[in-house]
Amino acid sequence: MKKLVVMMLTGVMVFSLAACGGKDEIAQNSESSVESSSSVESTAEESSAEESSTEESSTEENGQESESAEAVETEGAAGVLNTIWEKVDPENRFAVAGGDAENSVMESAGTVAVTDGELIDSMLGFPADKIEMIDDAASLMHMMNANTFTGGAYHLADPAKMDEAAQAVRENILNRQWMCGFPEKLVVVSVDDYLISFFGKNDQVANFKTALVGAYENAQIISEDDIE
Repeated sequence: MKKLVVMMLTGVMVFSLAACGGKDEIAQNSESSVESSSSVESTAEESSAEESSTEESSTEENGQESESAEAVETEGAAGVLNTIWEKVDPENRFAVAGGDAENSVMESAGTVAVTDGELIDSMLGFPADKIEMIDDAASLMHMMNANTFTGGAYHLADPAKMDEAAQAVRENILNRQWMCGFPEKLVVVSVDDYLISFFGKNDQVANFKTALVGAYENAQIISEDDIE
């Protein structure tokens, strides 16, 4: 949302600058007045050129900031989710957001701090009392309704505890009290040292699962449950 507001403000500013680029033409009969008019036009042209230069510089700077703001994470838990999301057929995608309050991003997954177990539990369903099992986490969620789709990826500090972590996540999500609509399906998967869980409506979950298996040939489906 902040990025959208910035883009809108930038557009208004650029439009205002473009609208202020007009010049007045003054016709005078005397030779001295003509020379004066030429001087005014020359000054106006220089001013317009300076405005154009400032406008281009501002646009370039805003473009650089926008490019930086839209940079997609490719490493860690966020990178795993983004790799999967890129494999989802564009026709099956929807508006998403990721990260937490301190690191929110639009249109991609984002990192979630592992220092707040209660937050990760409420957002993604990873049990707060198991937070010490992970050292990196990320989220990818439907922008309008998290119960339509929520995906979480977690890097295990000890990969040998993958089954324990997967079972804890599965039980925690299946036993939740739902509001604002009910998700229909929960899938828990492992990819190397990462645990991935995602739940939501059947179609969204199925599309994400297909993309996940296509992105990671070594993906292991640990559990797949209907949510009742």
